[in-house]
Amino acid sequence: MRSATQRVFLSGLTLGPAVASIAVPFSSAGSLLASAAGAGAGIVALVSSFAPVKAKHGTSAADVLMSPAMRQRLGWELPDWPSMQSAIAEAIRIQPTERDPISPPDRAAAIAQTLRRLLAQLGCSTPAHLGTDATLVVYVILMLLQAPPEEAGRLGQYFRDPHILIDLREEVDRIDLKFQCFDAGHKAYLATLRLWDSQPPRPAKRPLSDSIRSLETPDIDLWHRVALDHDPMDHEQRNAALWCLCQKQCDRASIASYMSLIARNGHLIQAVRNGDNAYLEQVLAILKAWNNGDYRVHELGLAPEVAVQGQATRFSETLDEVQRITGQPRWPDPHGMFVDYTGRMPRSRENWNLKRGQLVEAPLLADYIDLPGDQAV
Repeated sequence: MRSATQRVFLSGLTLGPAVASIAVPFSSAGSLLASAAGAGAGIVALVSSFAPVKAKHGTSAADVLMSPAMRQRLGWELPDWPSMQSAIAEAIRIQPTERDPISPPDRAAAIAQTLRRLLAQLGCSTPAHLGTDATLVVYVILMLLQAPPEEAGRLGQYFRDPHILIDLREEVDRIDLKFQCFDAGHKAYLATLRLWDSQPPRPAKRPLSDSIRSLETPDIDLWHRVALDHDPMDHEQRNAALWCLCQKQCDRASIASYMSLIARNGHLIQAVRNGDNAYLEQVLAILKAWNNGDYRVHELGLAPEVAVQGQATRFSETLDEVQRITGQPRWPDPHGMFVDYTGRMPRSRENWNLKRGQLVEAPLLADYIDLPGDQAV
């Protein structure tokens, strides 16, 4: 019964995936989080569901989530009561940023909304109205939502049902991921727009890698296209592809797709036979970086998801052949590279002419971020 009570109490504290996935212009909706709170009828159900449970069992909200013994055990490592209340007050003051007119909420805004809902369920208009025990519980929830994953897992163990709090943390993580994807895409759009505006009416051909470097911000979708669509016989295009693949922000799906491609089409073996050592050194560096865990971005998916699944054997056989031809120590197999890749599909970067190394059309915002409805810019 206790676990069910906690689940009812916590299940609607965050925005909810459907709301978090939609970017609502601040100019037309005032505030994404404010509109989300207004639309979230689940909060009403939570309050009404929690009230009779509290009355029936005679327990406080703090007791529902964390036993007195757990609160006492945790108390020694926390700041004093006024400091905790001050931290809570500071956290809930954060509102959605209006820096970008169609930005979804970031992590801080999602945490603020979660805490505001929690205070509402506790019947408190401000943190100053919380009792000592409730302050401790709300503060630990705040810490859990802000902390690195390992610390969040440790703090979760102080609650009666850690999984409930970890679920809450994962919901905030999902909201934050939406924002991070938006932020990266929007920055790439603005950088591309600046590059387009700075181009002369009849721009001369330039090395593709120079144009990509001039963007001032990573564009993983452009890097994905360059890695897979470049002409390997064009020296400048190949250099650009290798530059993209060597960037630690390059998506894992792009790396896996490229490695699968050069094994399937025989390009890696041909480079060995041609003695193309500069190329081989860069491919080896990418493999080593992969095994070192340097590539951590996993936003893009492949179509189908299993596009590179099962390529491990082919790639391993290719490395065997590289060793046989060169007589050098065998290259390391990439660990966990040829698996399913789920995620969003790579966005269009057809406004780039890879051969000429330049933009041929102005960027469209819809090619960089998810727009609400059918809006196009």
